[in-house]
Amino acid sequence: MDRVHASRGTPRLSFPRLGRFLVLPLLLMAPVEVLGQSPSDRVLEFMESASGFTLLGSIQQAVLDTGKSWAIEVPFLDGVDYMVVAYCSDTCTNLDLTLLDSLAEEIQADRLPDAEPILMLTAEATGQYYIRVDAVECSAAGCDIAVGILGSTEEPGMAPGEDIGGRLTLVGAEFMSLGFTEVGDELRGSLNTDQSITLPVTLQEGFEYRMVGACDRDCFDLDLALLDSTGADVATDFLEDALPVLIHLPDTTGDFQVEVIMVACGIEPCAYRIATYARGEDARPGGATFSGELIVQEDHNGKLDPEDEQLPSGAYVDTYQIEARAGQRIIVDLRSDDFDTLLRLEDPDGVGQENDDYGEDVGHSHIEWLALMDGSYSIQVTSFEPDSIGGYLLQIAVVE
Repeated sequence: MDRVHASRGTPRLSFPRLGRFLVLPLLLMAPVEVLGQSPSDRVLEFMESASGFTLLGSIQQAVLDTGKSWAIEVPFLDGVDYMVVAYCSDTCTNLDLTLLDSLAEEIQADRLPDAEPILMLTAEATGQYYIRVDAVECSAAGCDIAVGILGSTEEPGMAPGEDIGGRLTLVGAEFMSLGFTEVGDELRGSLNTDQSITLPVTLQEGFEYRMVGACDRDCFDLDLALLDSTGADVATDFLEDALPVLIHLPDTTGDFQVEVIMVACGIEPCAYRIATYARGEDARPGGATFSGELIVQEDHNGKLDPEDEQLPSGAYVDTYQIEARAGQRIIVDLRSDDFDTLLRLEDPDGVGQENDDYGEDVGHSHIEWLALMDGSYSIQVTSFEPDSIGGYLLQIAVVE
């Protein structure tokens, strides 16, 4: 297995100060590779060692051949510390990472001759950026690659509780990049371990809502539940973390209640804050926002059924084609109330990206892709489970 490089545990001081970013001097220990670990496992292990940082969104995954590139669009906020880390399978011996601005101009890169690139930086401007992944040396069969984008949850020297706003800002920035707008006032309070409180909210039909909670540094586990007018749960997040997220699309406008549950608080009481975001169903695919000219927009109301082609996994699949030019942005959004969606997008060379549960919603998959070449891009609508059938809405946009 590859030997862990000493440079992974020392600050990167070789980069100059750049226009929109400062190199972030952090002391980290790279996870030691264990036989049988997947690239995604290694990203998660790295995240556990990166104290004060949290994974933004899901781990991005792709398969690349030697000489191929993959671009991931990310929103960065002014003044926030970020890390980007990539790992690949044993068949990969050289992997590079490059940070590009919205005009595809290089800002920072890690081109060391290894397979564990990392970028560490402080953003000096809010905006959309791209992470380019280059498979420099890989076996003929291709390399499995996983990329994690981490954001800081706190600033050095903060008083207890001040990092709540930072955590909400990071999640809120991700939501707003997808077309959400913060609505209403934040819900604030404090609770002891095993205490809970129920707070009223009004939600409107035709909007998708996301509610995110955060608590202070003495809080280890915070849960949220959304209740309808009968008191029944319509959305819950009971994961063992301190950053719960609720997702709900109400059928009718009405009054709901948010139950805030303090599962574990170290030094009582622990402060919490709840923010609510919404977007209309008539937004771009998945509510994604963008500047520039809309070149293509397609809506497909389809259905997976036994007459469709079947993948080796046993899942049925529908395939669509879209034309795009290098530098254009492809946005694909898939929703279904009938099955656990799985969405794939491949470029003309067969390099692809897939998404299963977008925002922890098993019936929602979403991909945004920067085209690196002209040609026909393939979109596959399928399911996570074999033999799943049912209707779906596929939305596709190409933006100049």
